[in-house]
Formats: sequence, C-alpha cells, structure tokens
Amino acid sequence: NEALKYRNNDNTVESGKLLDYASRETENKFRFEQTGRAGAYKITYGANLEQAIYSTSTFNKLPQGITLQYSDSLTIYKYGLFGQVSGQFLNEKLTASFGFRMDGTDYNREMSKLWQQFAPRVSLSYAFANHFRFNASAGSYRQLPTYTLLGYKDNAGNLVNKNTAKYIRCDHFVAGLEYTNSKLLRITVEGFYKRYTDYPFNLRDSISIANQGNDFGVIGNAPVRYDNKGRSYGMELMIQKKLSKHFYGIIAYTYLHSQFQSASGDYISSSWDYRQTLSLTGGYYFKKNWELGMRFRYNSGQPYTPYNESASLLASNWDISGLGIPDRSQINTLRTAAFQQLDVRLDKKFFFNKWSLNLYLDIQNLLNYKTQQQPYLSVERDALGMPVVNPANPGSYLPNYIQNKSGSLIPTIGFVLEF
Repeated sequence: NEALKYRNNDNTVESGKLLDYASRETENKFRFEQTGRAGAYKITYGANLEQAIYSTSTFNKLPQGITLQYSDSLTIYKYGLFGQVSGQFLNEKLTASFGFRMDGTDYNREMSKLWQQFAPRVSLSYAFANHFRFNASAGSYRQLPTYTLLGYKDNAGNLVNKNTAKYIRCDHFVAGLEYTNSKLLRITVEGFYKRYTDYPFNLRDSISIANQGNDFGVIGNAPVRYDNKGRSYGMELMIQKKLSKHFYGIIAYTYLHSQFQSASGDYISSSWDYRQTLSLTGGYYFKKNWELGMRFRYNSGQPYTPYNESASLLASNWDISGLGIPDRSQINTLRTAAFQQLDVRLDKKFFFNKWSLNLYLDIQNLLNYKTQQQPYLSVERDALGMPVVNPANPGSYLPNYIQNKSGSLIPTIGFVLEF
C-alpha cells in the first residue's frame, strides 16, 4: 500500500507534503490437517503456523497540529490448534458437531497463551417433520487486530499498542427453520445475534475502529484501548428455487441492527448498519439455447457522520487535510438515501462438435438509478482556484457542499469461446 499527498497537489513544495505512506504485509503459512472416522463419528484436527512480516514508513499531517512520523518493521509468529467432531444420531434425524480453535501470537505475553483464545463452537440440525428441520449454532471466534494497529509507533519509536493488545472476540448465536421439498424448493428463516468484545477504540479521535472505515487515509495508526463492545442482531429469509422447468431463482432478505459503543458507552449505529437488504436473482431458459438472467439489489441506506463545519473550515485545518472533519459527537446519526440496482443479461449459446460459442448482452443498472451518498464538504474558490476567506470569520473559508451521486447504465456485449 502506498499513498502520497501534497497540498493543492503541488509536489514542487516539499513543505506542502501532507501524507507519505507506504506499508507491506507478507504472510508465510503452514497448515496441517487430518480427517478420519471413529465409528459413526467424523473427526478433524490440525495445527497451523504463520510468519507475518509488516513494515511501514509513515508521514502524516493531521488537523489540530498533529504530525505522525515513524518507520517500523515488525515480525510476529501466529500459531493455532483446531479440532472438530461430528456425527448423526436418532436414525440420522439429528446431526451434531462440536469444534474449537485456539490461537496465539508472540506479539505480547498475554496473546501468546493459547488457552486465553480458546474458541468453542457447536451446531445442531434436527429433522422434526417431513421436509422441516430446526437448525441452531453457537460459536466463539477470535481475530488478530490489524497490523496497522500492532505496528503503530509514536514519534519516539515506541510500539504504543503492544502491551494492551488483545484478540478481538466475537460470539455468534443463530437459530432457525428450514423447509425443503422434492420440487427443489428450499426456504430458510433464521434469527441471529453477534456480540463483539475487546474491540479497538481510537483514543485520539474517541471513536470505535469499527466506525472509521469510511474515513480517507490510514485506519489504525493511533493509540487504542481494547475494551470497546459491539453487537448485531436481526433475521434472514432465503427462498431458493433450483433449476426446474426452465426457471431458477433466489430471494434473500436481511433485517439487521449493527451497533458499537461510543465514547460514553452508548450503543450507536455502526458503519454497517444497513437495516434492510434485499437481493433477487433469477433466470429463465428458453428454447434454442436462449437464457435471460436478472439481479436486483436494494438496501435502505448507510449511516454516516456529518461534518464539523466550523472545525473543517478553519484555514489551519483545511490547509492540512483539504477534507471535511467528521463531527465525532454525531457519529452515524445521518443516513444516505436507499440504494437499488437492476442488472439483466441475455445469453445465446451455439454448440458445435468440439467447441461452443456464447454471445451475451449484459446491462448493469438498467434503470440508471443514481445513488445519493454523503455530500462532499469543500470550500469556495476564486478565479485562481484559491480558497475564499469568510468575511465574517477571517480565520475560516466559505463552505461549498458538492453533491455526491454515483451510478450509470453500463451495457456490455461479449462472447465466450469454450474448447
């Protein structure tokens, strides 16, 4: 990863450098896995070892007079054990599975202890009537924080987050019903709850790392504490019609709440709190090898954080970042407009003795829907392109909000040859 930014994009003025970032991640992995049977039980176990090398050179001027400047080369080893036992019972009506993972790393003392990251999981599936099954699962999972967090140093060269770093923990709970029949129809409905703990919280900006994903620049080069909590819960419905009598299709609907704690400990919408998501995919096979396919997607809009206009337009801040500064007291309190897109594709296939030809017409965003995203905050500029000073506040610039729309109708004509 590399990024280089100068004020006004003028690289002839060295003092105008705002961002000079380079990083490299290299992973070398070894995995051993053994699968076998012991009577009616299927048993899987194994181990993994991984060498991770992370290096970075960072120069970054931030608003409020903060400058980050450090280089780092970090090598850590990750290791783990895993196992799983599964089998069928009650005349094969009940399928059960139990497994676990244990992970560790030599990054710090606490994270090196495998048992500290013991992560069990269990699943059950019971056929309680013709065509109906009850499915349930629960599991605990661990994730290593990003290398950007682990390798962050202050200007004195200290690994700021090393002593307090923890594996991120997520506990999953899922339960639901499944219906299938001989006509290739499958319907599932599930409820889910996910609980996140030991999540990194950015101490410089007072925001969970989970809510920084939309910011421009490098995510994680900051001091953090590992006590943030999050949760997501909701339900999913899927109706699947496998190919029969020329038709196939899938309907998938998700209702979701996704929240992480703010600096005050209150749960607020995360950057992934889309609430409602709908996907329709299907196709129809006509005679003489014609096929028509379609996909429709919808979600009810993404949360975003409004700008702190007064702080953004201060000349001392704008001249450094050239971007709006989010208002951290209103994290994800606004939401973009709903998104939708319809894609269609028409195929015609020709079969020959030893090869085939597929001609297709693909149209993405057939309805030419324009997605409305968060507006950009910019500044008014004069005829020479220089920011215009606010006459009522000489230390600031005049604002200029720019609409942020995306989406185009994109037709494609193509062919596929198969030999």
